[in-house]
Amino acid sequence: MHELAITEDILTAALDAARRAGARAIRRLHLMLSSASHIEPETVRLHFTLISRGTPAEGAELVFNTRAVEQVCRHCGRVFTATSDLTCPACGAPALPEPADHEMTLEDIDVDVPAERS
Repeated sequence: MHELAITEDILTAALDAARRAGARAIRRLHLMLSSASHIEPETVRLHFTLISRGTPAEGAELVFNTRAVEQVCRHCGRVFTATSDLTCPACGAPALPEPADHEMTLEDIDVDVPAERS
């Protein structure tokens, strides 16, 4: 259920950015997922479709990219790329993501801006 709250935050940020740019529509949102994220892109797409109805973001495409998050195992010291299972691949110890690591962030939006009149 946390995907809904995160999706709402992303939509709010995108609408704010579009409003500041004078955009009439948002066509595409570029989203960055942490490699340690438990977020399911299809769930985000479903939530986005529902909550963006009637907004300039209705019908926008969501493009997901993944950012590798490196961890150092606190037990064995191995450096590895964290995944959603959150365990060290060498020793199986729990891997805790850094507090500042966001599961999903809005990186960019593509918008339609009305042409300026001469």
